Amino acid sequence: MKKLFILFNIFLCLGIRLVEAQYNVLLSFNNTSNPQGNFPLGNLTVSGNTMYGVTPIGGASKNGCVFSLSTNGSNYKDLFDFNDTDGSYPEGTLTLSGNILYGTTYRGGISDSGVIFSIHTDGTGYKILTQFSAINADNPYGKLVLSGNKLFGKAQYGGANHWGCVFSVDTTGTGFKDLFDFLYHEDPWPVIGSLTISGSTLYGMTFYGGTLHYGNIFSIDTNGTGYADIYDFNEGYGDAYPFGSLTLSGNTLYGMTNDSYCSYIFGNIFSIKTDGSAYKNIHSFTSAEGEWPTGDVTLLGGKLYGMIQNGGSDGKGCIISIDTNGSGYTQLVNFNGSNGQFPQGSMVFYNNVFYGMVSEGGANGDGLIFSLDTTFINGINTVKNVFGNITISPNPSTGIFTIQSSVVSGQSSVEVYNVLGEKVYSSSHSLSTNHYSFDLSNQPNGIYLYRVLNEDGSLLGEGKVIVQK
Repeated sequence: MKKLFILFNIFLCLGIRLVEAQYNVLLSFNNTSNPQGNFPLGNLTVSGNTMYGVTPIGGASKNGCVFSLSTNGSNYKDLFDFNDTDGSYPEGTLTLSGNILYGTTYRGGISDSGVIFSIHTDGTGYKILTQFSAINADNPYGKLVLSGNKLFGKAQYGGANHWGCVFSVDTTGTGFKDLFDFLYHEDPWPVIGSLTISGSTLYGMTFYGGTLHYGNIFSIDTNGTGYADIYDFNEGYGDAYPFGSLTLSGNTLYGMTNDSYCSYIFGNIFSIKTDGSAYKNIHSFTSAEGEWPTGDVTLLGGKLYGMIQNGGSDGKGCIISIDTNGSGYTQLVNFNGSNGQFPQGSMVFYNNVFYGMVSEGGANGDGLIFSLDTTFINGINTVKNVFGNITISPNPSTGIFTIQSSVVSGQSSVEVYNVLGEKVYSSSHSLSTNHYSFDLSNQPNGIYLYRVLNEDGSLLGEGKVIVQK
């Protein structure tokens, strides 16, 4: 038998491209030499092979824009540039129905209080559906929720008490209705985030609301009746000041808070039943794990995925996953500036790929759009054996991994790559036993890719490992 060596090579050039494709920068915004918009804060909307989004600033008039982009990163189009009169500073997420996109701007319009607008997916037919003012609503935030022919949303200010409201409006722009007005001493500032709908019930969060003034979770009927404060956040439990939206699965809501007032906790992930019972702190963030989440979580197969604004190994935010029972916390990607920094939105899942925007960083410092292929995330503990029998354990590990192989002789060379395709470990070893250990304990938490090849380059086995400290 030929000498065999274990080579954690990413299958030469082909393999390196494979790793780099897992986290892929699709577009780096450039608002200087090629005005495209910059500092994206919201989420993408995906349909077919096209993504739609907004940036709050930039574009031809520097008031933000609506854009589209193919899911492979090509064919960027600036569909519409806001000019203040027709709205400015769009911060939310577009809502798609047929070939029409609906959205809001935080500022602009006749009262500089924001607007609700519609536009066709080809960039034609821009229309202001509602002009906001301090009387009806002021400074809308988040995505509009569509149910039938009605759009539901939240405004940060305005309404009868001037501390924000929940509203509805027909898709034609008629029938605007102030469904509920928040009170300063009870539940003000329904900031950022969107409403979540289930049947005829809307769920949402406020930033300073609730009896303890650390934010709350509320429900309200779509006709404006039945408002209920179903949970009051309590910084003593490690949660305070929720941002983002709630994610609904069955009768369970999942979400994140932004802070806790504790010097060593920087927000949390939680779950709660829709009736307000069974609140659970799934995970409290430390600085190394991530700080101050501002987006939503996505639920897939018993795991929650999300982006954290700050912290992580480079202090510039990260993409994380965690089991709904609180175990298996993993940093999938650590942002470092060149691959983005300080994400303030959420990811959208489409055809086994996550797509998202990062507000800063990238090639031009103006933020970027990325994709993250979940085929890299799935099957962590599965080793593909082509020849012989190769296993790796423990997995996850705090950094020390042991490979066991039916091959008991040969020269080995070890290389390990992170999700960005960067080589993070390399060594040579004379394999005289059926096992070999390698150490990634100096690497940040996350997923790493290895392959096992013999000396002629043929594949013996491949798999992925998680560093989880």
